[in-house]
Amino acid sequence: MPALFEKLHTFHRTLIASLAWVFILGNVVFMTKLWTSLKPSQSTGLETLFAFGFFISVCLFLFCATLLLVAWLCHGALAKPMLTLVVLFTACVSYVQNHVGTVFDVDLLNKMLETKPQEARNFFSTTFFLHIAILVLPPWVLIWQTPRPTSWAHQLKSFVLLHALSILIMALLLAASSTQYALLLSHEKELHQHTNPVYPLLSTKQWLHKKAREAWQTRPQAQQADVQ
Repeated sequence: MPALFEKLHTFHRTLIASLAWVFILGNVVFMTKLWTSLKPSQSTGLETLFAFGFFISVCLFLFCATLLLVAWLCHGALAKPMLTLVVLFTACVSYVQNHVGTVFDVDLLNKMLETKPQEARNFFSTTFFLHIAILVLPPWVLIWQTPRPTSWAHQLKSFVLLHALSILIMALLLAASSTQYALLLSHEKELHQHTNPVYPLLSTKQWLHKKAREAWQTRPQAQQADVQ
């Protein structure tokens, strides 16, 4: 596995390191809720050890899934700017989850558009900027010190290898604990809403698609009004 990691392009290794930083610090709410659901009610040493092992398995599985999603977003000529934005987005979502205590979904995005300027200014406190700085500055320094990919062949080979390794790890984790994963999904149906940045990114995509569809549907009505 270390030998395969060395075959990855420098940017993809930077992507893994940057994403690991914001993933660990930006998923405090998710990890807390996950451990609460897994921790045995009558804690014994062996049961706690098994629970912790599965906790690590779920976190690693989610990280690999996040890596697959972000790798698709951060590919090509705009890879470094896109990764920079993903890191900032993850940090902002983390602040909303930790300090506001709400899920970042389509409803929240709609409420953000209705927020008054005074309310928005109150949101940007010293705590907010400190939180963002801790999460984004180390990855940003690493990202912009990484050389820009030059060889498309090497970058594509590294892209395929990154996905193959991620999918292999996810498959092994599922095979080793398939029953536990099935129980977790059946009992904790809202846990996925706290995954950062996967659920917020998918919610944002859904929100943009909804707004684009609404704008397209109102276009004929506006054209008809202009004709009349």
